[in-house]
Amino acid sequence: MNSLDLAMGRVVAVDPAREAIIDRDAAEALLERVLATPAARATRRSRSCLRHRNTVLAAALLALLLLTAAALAAVGVIRLGAPASAPFELNAPRFGLGALAPGSGRLLPVSSADPAGGPRWGMRVVSTTRGVGCIDVGRVLHGRLGAFGQDGAFHNDGRFHEFPAHGLFGGAVCANLDANGRLFDTVGSDVVPASGDPGDGSCRTPPPPGASIRGPDAGRVCPMADVRVLSYGLLGPYARSITYTLHGHRRTLVPTPPEGAYLIVSRFPRGRSLRSGSSGASILPLPWSSPIDTITYSNGTACHIAATRPRTLAGQCKPPGYAPITARRPTHAQVAATIHASVVVAPPARARELASRRAILVSFTARVAVTKAASAYELVEATSSPLAVFVETTQDIAPGQTVSWLLPAPRPGTYSGTVTFGTQVSPAYPIYTYSPGPLVGHFSIHVP
Repeated sequence: MNSLDLAMGRVVAVDPAREAIIDRDAAEALLERVLATPAARATRRSRSCLRHRNTVLAAALLALLLLTAAALAAVGVIRLGAPASAPFELNAPRFGLGALAPGSGRLLPVSSADPAGGPRWGMRVVSTTRGVGCIDVGRVLHGRLGAFGQDGAFHNDGRFHEFPAHGLFGGAVCANLDANGRLFDTVGSDVVPASGDPGDGSCRTPPPPGASIRGPDAGRVCPMADVRVLSYGLLGPYARSITYTLHGHRRTLVPTPPEGAYLIVSRFPRGRSLRSGSSGASILPLPWSSPIDTITYSNGTACHIAATRPRTLAGQCKPPGYAPITARRPTHAQVAATIHASVVVAPPARARELASRRAILVSFTARVAVTKAASAYELVEATSSPLAVFVETTQDIAPGQTVSWLLPAPRPGTYSGTVTFGTQVSPAYPIYTYSPGPLVGHFSIHVP
């Protein structure tokens, strides 16, 4: 049966044949037209009981839902398409980022208007079973986060496609939660299509001056009118104001509590190269490469973004509110294990991936468990090429479990490396500071 949803001050009429969302005012006007017909007036005069009034209402609603597509278009319909297919799904509780923690998906009460009008932009946060928090951004319609079928997305069907909460989409960013389960993360400038979907089917944002797009994407460059620059993030519960300059105008906004959420959406400025505008999603504790210049906090702290140097973190402002995880690092004695190495023939699929039929199988028996994405066993082997080979575990590991990696061995010689127990636990802000963990062991092997 068709249904009505009065949430958010709008009527949502879902027609199985059309799957359309109708503005409340327009729907009420149409309903009045139906009820004003001679048949409807005669029915109301001849029947006064509640049962018959409900019959009239049901007939009116049915007539409303059976209006022609032309009539619906005249009142401003946004059709619903199938939910978007997530490039990455949070469905593995003990692997990678983990699975979506029950009840954690929340559309935040923060939004920003699109420069061309239409539904606003919004943000959703989720947390996972492996201690990770993620932000997804997109267009918002009736409390749904999603994207439109335009700019090449969804075959340009013009419909709204919801982003399911268990998936991560093109604009998603993730980081480890702090000790209080809060997410602190910012994206300085992310250049995306106006559709809200920067996925594989969408148009490509224009390249920097002097560069070109080759291959199948060459003919799919977004018109500049359909390019948006997003700056967004979560600054924590103590953030009180953000000052930024956009298109020559200095503005101030108040982050939305309790996450300290903010979202700024703008067109890409004319006459400015994409090289100077964005290097993609610059995911950092503070929003460098963004229009923001100052963030103030309730304890009097003021972070002046231009006074920091993001590459070295020197002089970085330390926003209040972040609670470092104080879990104790294991010692070398606790993680130490014998590392085994042997020369093997790689399976065909792995041989193509490694670009080498010969491979080195490195393995050991883990003594300390891994239960969060913030920790992993890590291997560094620096002898097979000019660049070191770095691999790490990406799943939960139990004590006594065998951990193994397959490394390339493209030429004869001696290969050696180390295994450590790595963790991103940091005693203080910034949260992205990394320091090597305790040594598990060394390995060395000669490949003929």
